[in-house]
Amino acid sequence: EVASILDGVPLSVQRRFPELENRHIDFLKKDIIKAMNKAAALDEIIPGLLSEYIEQSG
Repeated sequence: EVASILDGVPLSVQRRFPELENRHIDFLKKDIIKAMNKAAALDEIIPGLLSEYIEQSG
């Protein structure tokens, strides 16, 4: 769900601000892809973080 929202941001920005050049939209796309990749990696990191949190809390 988050990925589909982020994926649509460049098109939404382009529609809202048609005066932007393609290079601006391409820059936005690249940064959004970086964020999506970081978010996708969270499924591997969260279990370890949760275990660490539980150990320190208990």
